[in-house]
Amino acid sequence: MEIVNEQEYKRLLNADDFNKLANYLDTKYEKETVIQTNYYFDTYNFCLQKKKVTLRIREKQGNFQICLKQKMEERSLTTSTEIKRNLSIEEAVYMLLNNRIPVDVVHCIAEKNVNPYKIRILGSLNTKRTNYVTDLGILSLDHSLYFGKHDYEIELETSESEFAENKLMKLLKKLEIDSESTVGNGKYSRFVKEFCINQ
Repeated sequence: MEIVNEQEYKRLLNADDFNKLANYLDTKYEKETVIQTNYYFDTYNFCLQKKKVTLRIREKQGNFQICLKQKMEERSLTTSTEIKRNLSIEEAVYMLLNNRIPVDVVHCIAEKNVNPYKIRILGSLNTKRTNYVTDLGILSLDHSLYFGKHDYEIELETSESEFAENKLMKLLKKLEIDSESTVGNGKYSRFVKEFCINQ
């Protein structure tokens, strides 16, 4: 399995400000839009979430990848370590239909003192992601839908976190866009909140 370290700066936006920012970025940068679906797994009492761990299968453009993500949130940034690998369509379908996870992932979960045999699929979150290559790094606008709820997020992946964060906040201020930090309230946390409401 591949191990990747990430630094991400994320903000939540309302629908109007999301569209305003998208229109601005469309005039400045080339873009690529992809549709992706996250299928989330956890125990029914959210043992993984309580340890700031996300387990998901992501489907994007017909390809599947399993990822175990450990978050370490600091101030306005989310730093995380991802352990991931590609899945065949057959593996992914088997996992989704049978609540089974691969042996290598079972070991990773057990190391976090969570019973891997209590892991179940909770549901899915669909995202339309538009990526822009900017001077700050890869800037993504995410429009997500889960349990009938829409949310809007801007995400910036960069190695120059403080510099990029300052420039992005200046841009949002220039466009008179209000935003909210997602530290402690990432996609999976928001998904879990709606999951609980809809049970």
